[in-house]
Amino acid sequence: METLRGEFQLTKGHKVKPASIGKLADTILKETSSSYDKGTLVKNLDALFSYIANDPDANFDEAMDVSVEIANSVLRESSALDSTLYEKYRDMREYFRKTAISLDEDIRAGMDYERFRKEHFGGFRLMNDGTSLDSLWPEISGRWPEFFSPTPPIQDQPQAVADALRTVKLSYVNPYGMDATEAAYDLAMRVYEEYFNLPEIHTFADKKRLSSPSSGPSTKTASRRSGKGTRPRNRHLSRSSAKNGRI
Repeated sequence: METLRGEFQLTKGHKVKPASIGKLADTILKETSSSYDKGTLVKNLDALFSYIANDPDANFDEAMDVSVEIANSVLRESSALDSTLYEKYRDMREYFRKTAISLDEDIRAGMDYERFRKEHFGGFRLMNDGTSLDSLWPEISGRWPEFFSPTPPIQDQPQAVADALRTVKLSYVNPYGMDATEAAYDLAMRVYEEYFNLPEIHTFADKKRLSSPSSGPSTKTASRRSGKGTRPRNRHLSRSSAKNGRI
């Protein structure tokens, strides 16, 4: 009933369709590989678009400041699979995976051998009848000196191998790095421009009013259609109405 009543009321101000904002949020999160909360992003975009549409003193600079903050929040949660070291050291991974290696008894006695072996099963082939790790060390440190010192204490050798293999594993990194300023501005500009492409909510009463011969498009609607890419001139207002404390 509330929805039906709403159809017979004129919309106050301009309101972008929630489904369109949700779709835009999905696109942004997918394209940036971001795990940022979709619900929060939708609320922030809705607040920003309401500010642009309905605040009589809205201006481009304030809208962009808020849009950049939204973009930064999204990009901070971005991640992409990094296989650089994984591929670069494929030979090292295969060496420890295929070579049967044993640890001397005195090394086993100083560690939880069974737990260590199980933790690295599939990557570090430890066997009772394998070649001693210490005897292989000159070859290992010679092939990959960036990971292995030539003369470490013998009891430190197993952990050195484990650390090296952990370093070259597939990992997720933020593709935008520590300084995402340019990427954030590009995304913010896109968000601002997308506002002008999103459909608004129109109730039955709105449509009836617009179909009346005596009523032309509202000033706000006309300015929204013609204002894409323009920058309002007022630069002196607070952006609190757009931020709403949600970013």
